Amino acid sequence: MLDSEELTFDGLASNELLKLSWDEVEAWICRDDPIVFAVGKARVLAQFGISKSVLEAQISVVEGGGDGILVELLRVIERMARHHNLLRIVWQVHALNCKTPNPKLQRVLTAYQFNIVEPANEVGYFEKITSINDSVLRRR
Repeated sequence: MLDSEELTFDGLASNELLKLSWDEVEAWICRDDPIVFAVGKARVLAQFGISKSVLEAQISVVEGGGDGILVELLRVIERMARHHNLLRIVWQVHALNCKTPNPKLQRVLTAYQFNIVEPANEVGYFEKITSINDSVLRRR
């Protein structure tokens, strides 16, 4: 498992992210387009949006991260959402139809209670709706 104190998000430690103002968080992650950012040595392609106190997080690609990067990303985003009084997070992790699927990642997502969604005529993904009151942090 990764040490969250050592892992940085675009150069910021997870505890530094919590010190960002809401305007800074929105400017960093809530855009109309996907963004690429670093989590440790990994590069993450994701898109975030906020609607009525609900954070929508679509994680498309995690490259070069190794074990634990996605789990740490989930934990830190949940901490940020709680800190800024959001009510829920709707997660979509696009890990079903990768060029080289990672069976370990799929087991981790299943263990974290993500469900497989396979819409007709669309690419499937893992999805989970997290109430901030039922955080992954409390289940650890």
